[in-house]
Amino acid sequence: MNSRKHAAVSSLVSMLMLSFSCSITMQPALAVDPPTASGSSTTSNSTPTVLDASALNGSGGLSSTAGSTTVIDFANLQNVSLTGNLSNSGNIFFASSNPNVNTVNFSAAGIYNMQGALMGSLLPSYLSGFYPIHNLNLSSSTNLVNNGTISSSGNLNLAAVQQVINTGTISSQANLSIQAASIVNSALLSAMQNINLQAANILNSGQINAALGNINIASALSSNIIINNSGGTMQALNGLVNVRDSLYSGIADLNIDGGKIIAQALNLNNGNGKIQAHLDSIEGLVNARGNCA
Repeated sequence: MNSRKHAAVSSLVSMLMLSFSCSITMQPALAVDPPTASGSSTTSNSTPTVLDASALNGSGGLSSTAGSTTVIDFANLQNVSLTGNLSNSGNIFFASSNPNVNTVNFSAAGIYNMQGALMGSLLPSYLSGFYPIHNLNLSSSTNLVNNGTISSSGNLNLAAVQQVINTGTISSQANLSIQAASIVNSALLSAMQNINLQAANILNSGQINAALGNINIASALSSNIIINNSGGTMQALNGLVNVRDSLYSGIADLNIDGGKIIAQALNLNNGNGKIQAHLDSIEGLVNARGNCA
């Protein structure tokens, strides 16, 4: 008969080990093919290039060179899909000349933001003729890779069928949501409010920081969650770190290993599934609910 385990620990713990099951092996990250620019349009001039989103929709792809500035104006169309890749080595801003446009959905086969590149809806002062997009949704049918900076003036939602990989900075002035089969972060994910991560595999060796809200981690009901936090920090100084939610009643496993967690509380909600947690350090209350054989 299965027995239910509960744990509650307060203050700073140098080594936390909640072993409700046998060990779980981390799954390797998927390989990522480099982006190709075949069939795509390129912006390379140093003065801002303005592209009408309605004309861009359905095109083979978009690429920008280092030092270039591109503004995509979504005044006439708020749902844009590229058949090829979005590859940015310069600056790409998602904006609108219509102040009533607040939400944009932009998808591409692959999204690649190169080292030193900037992409997002947080607009510089010299683009005073445009309004920022407060709900920016970027999705890739393969991978979304950021080696530069992706920033949003409001909510930022990133989705990829395969991997979201970040070696730069991804930030939101409101909520940041990332959904993928695998999330890999070796630099900074930050949000003024909540950070929502939905993935079966999370590899974090960098910083995940929710300034005023919670860090919420989930996956499909039938999927195990494997979090390798070795060398990384998850921080929600004014909120919680929640793995699944209190209503979860499935049987999938949960494995969280290594790194630091700093929050008001860490809540490991795994219903009838098994939990194994080995953390380097944690500051805050710990609540764990799960079953073991």
